[in-house]
Amino acid sequence: MNVDSYLELYTTIYGWQFYGALWQLLTAAGLHLLPFIGILIGNIVDAHAHGATGEQAVRRVEADLFVALLVLVVSGPPVLSLSASVLHYQTAAGGPVTTGSTGTTYDSAFSAAPNAVDVPIAWYAAMAIASGINSGVMAALPQTGENLRQVQQRMGLLNIKDQSLRAEAGRFQSECYVPALAILGRDSIPADVMASQGWDGDNLNWIGAPLFLQRPGYYDVLHARDPVPGFTTTTGDVAYVDCKTWWSDPGAGLRARLLVQARADASITAAVSSLIQSGLDATRRDDLLIQKMLQNATLAAWSDNNLSGNHTEDGMDRLGGYITRGFSTASLAVVTFFLNVMLDAVQQALPMIQAFVLFGLYTLLVFVPMLARYDLSVVVIGMVAIFATKFLSVLWYMVQWLDQYLVKALFGGSFLSGDGLSQFFLNPTEFGTKRLVLDLVVTSFYLGLPLIWYAMIGWAGIQVGNAVSAGMRSSVDAFSSMKRKTPA
Repeated sequence: MNVDSYLELYTTIYGWQFYGALWQLLTAAGLHLLPFIGILIGNIVDAHAHGATGEQAVRRVEADLFVALLVLVVSGPPVLSLSASVLHYQTAAGGPVTTGSTGTTYDSAFSAAPNAVDVPIAWYAAMAIASGINSGVMAALPQTGENLRQVQQRMGLLNIKDQSLRAEAGRFQSECYVPALAILGRDSIPADVMASQGWDGDNLNWIGAPLFLQRPGYYDVLHARDPVPGFTTTTGDVAYVDCKTWWSDPGAGLRARLLVQARADASITAAVSSLIQSGLDATRRDDLLIQKMLQNATLAAWSDNNLSGNHTEDGMDRLGGYITRGFSTASLAVVTFFLNVMLDAVQQALPMIQAFVLFGLYTLLVFVPMLARYDLSVVVIGMVAIFATKFLSVLWYMVQWLDQYLVKALFGGSFLSGDGLSQFFLNPTEFGTKRLVLDLVVTSFYLGLPLIWYAMIGWAGIQVGNAVSAGMRSSVDAFSSMKRKTPA
């Protein structure tokens, strides 16, 4: 029997364990028999009110008691064993896991979970039917492929954990990148040359900008203002290295050490490599990881003194354009960041909420048939409630599937060919508005679709329950109006 989250493995077991404990309490006190007394009293009052004959009243009581007894048998006592090994969750990696082997902290937190619980017939059937429908529908739906949102969220966790490395990256930004921007402000590079070399646009928005590394007059002539650890002169002293060497040296270079930190999570590296089908070589993929990690980190601010005395007024205007665009990108990035955080929280919270709702539903179902005097329609409504809640996983899968294809549609047909995907992860101004709209739409779908579903299924469940109740009442009335044959 499939469940739809790690947590649901345990809430299902505990929900039915609590159900069993409450059922034992009710039966020990005899409270489960009170509805039968209510049925007898209700039929006596109804017979007097309608002037029914004694035989009709007896037959109505017989019919009502038979229905109530049937409902009690199928929805009351937990008689079917549900083993914890039968419940399994299909992970994204493709392997099913059961309680105790999920590899999550739930295993230790819920280590006291029972190996098996007993479930009433009707509710066991409802769970089995709902699980089968969920599995069938998800198998029939088109596969989403790589989950861009999950990769994006995991890349959002990339950060420079080594504080000395973070400080050195801040130094490089102040001593190399900002002066290089100042030189660019007075350097007249034709726009077509910038575009043809891939030096324009967002490739300038980080300290490893290809233009500054490849074009003479930038990182090759700029030097660190203070000695850089890891680089020495021929005499063994710490060297004032040029910025190109500081960044690109394969051993002590800043890029190489940042890449080691970025590759610490091999799953992120593998996910990015598998997503980018063509268009980016290994170097650009590595740069993507470094750029995202630097974007997530907070580097030391630079001094305005770095910009003075080495450019013209026109150069300052041009440089001001780069800085203004940077602030515009940052402002939009902040808004999108908070929306991404909210969307991530919604995606993480919804399966947990579903698991807890099912836990409460399983536990409290012990009271519902009894309080409804073992009305058959209540059993139908309870089964519909279990199905509706478990089916939420299908709705969220549909939203996830739609999200993947909307991303590809909004960002162009060559989205997965390389640069489009890198820009999606790095969230520049060009794609920021589209992502903002997409995140709003997806979040509203995650929250709104279950509300629509519950409204629809609630109305349908009530109608079906009323129809079953009316049909049963008609049968009871017909049975009570039959005349008992007298023996010859």
